Amino acid sequence: MRLLQRAGNLRAAWRRLRWPLRLAPSHSAGRLPGHGARPLHTERQQQLRRLWTVRRYLPALTLVTGAVALGSTRFVVAADASEPSAAVGSALPDTGLLSVPAAATVEQDDIVRPDQKDPSIWFPVRLFPSREEFMGSGMRLMLGIARVYQIGLYVDVPAAQRLLRPSYANWSAEQLEREERPWHELRRVRHSLVMHIVREADGKHMMNGFDRALSRRIRHATKKLHMPDAKTQYAQFVKHVLSLHKVPVGAKIRFAVLDDGNALLVQRNDEIIGYVEECPALCYALDDMFLGAKPVSAEARHDIAQGLARILADH
Repeated sequence: MRLLQRAGNLRAAWRRLRWPLRLAPSHSAGRLPGHGARPLHTERQQQLRRLWTVRRYLPALTLVTGAVALGSTRFVVAADASEPSAAVGSALPDTGLLSVPAAATVEQDDIVRPDQKDPSIWFPVRLFPSREEFMGSGMRLMLGIARVYQIGLYVDVPAAQRLLRPSYANWSAEQLEREERPWHELRRVRHSLVMHIVREADGKHMMNGFDRALSRRIRHATKKLHMPDAKTQYAQFVKHVLSLHKVPVGAKIRFAVLDDGNALLVQRNDEIIGYVEECPALCYALDDMFLGAKPVSAEARHDIAQGLARILADH
């Protein structure tokens, strides 16, 4: 008798353990507890079940989706986020961040150190194989005091020259920095915003800072500029940033604006984090955050204007 009771208790315990991951057939029939059916699923149990399924298959789905959407290529990447190297990376979608020419050793001509007082901050001269070139950078300060990251801009130089030279050839850096029209037109060119992390952070902390700057800009883009609603795309962007988790000092975060400002690629060092399609409002907000009339780093816009004046000069 006692053995039968123990067997019954074990069966009941097993049902309780496996219950959150199963759907009872009686639910579809709408039976209620106490009428020969197991208790109805709560909404929270269904969410847990879906979350368990998504977490199990998300890495494979992300890899397949990214490869299909962007294509695959081989490139040279940095093996260590703190210093550049010439190690050959594995095949990844699109372009390799921190990529440098394939050489036995990395020459100093292949990198830029924008802050003479802090040589640990560096950027590659260009990205491969996209060949976007470094235009300039500036420090993002928190509360005007604490250094957070150095933000740099990379641009497809031939495309920028074809688009901007007819109107802005031989403009001075001061004119480019003061006027808004050149920056609006520059957004149509393939470009990348690259952050060199100076203060260790995590995805949640980074997203808090982004949200304050991006939310109002996205509202402006959708209401004033009549761009498509960006709620779904912004939710995808938030998910990608939160997935960064811990971001150490020296890491590089890249936001590549593709498809004439309609798609966004998020990358950390040589790792593709995510890809957002059909997001013109999000791309506009991100560009305006760093390149607009009221950027989060005035130093960056000033330095980038110098670089734009250099490539637009009609020699």
